[in-house]
Formats: sequence, C-alpha cells, structure tokens
Amino acid sequence: MAFVLPFLFFLVTAVSSVFMITKTGSKDSTPPHLTVLN
Repeated sequence: MAFVLPFLFFLVTAVSSVFMITKTGSKDSTPPHLTVLN
C-alpha cells in the first residue's frame, strides 16, 4: 500500500503537465497545475 501515494502524486503531476501542454497558448487567470496543487 505504500506505493499508492507516490503513484497518485505522479498521476496528478502527469495530468497537470499534460493539461498545461494542451493549453499552452491560452493563459487564463490560474494555470491548471496551480489549481491542482492548491
């Protein structure tokens, strides 16, 4: 069970990174990764 938390953290980081790459041109009020971290 110890591997679940790092895996979830990696998954969230990867998803937020892909989200940022997808929305490169459109910079809104808050980037997706900041929304995820906060």
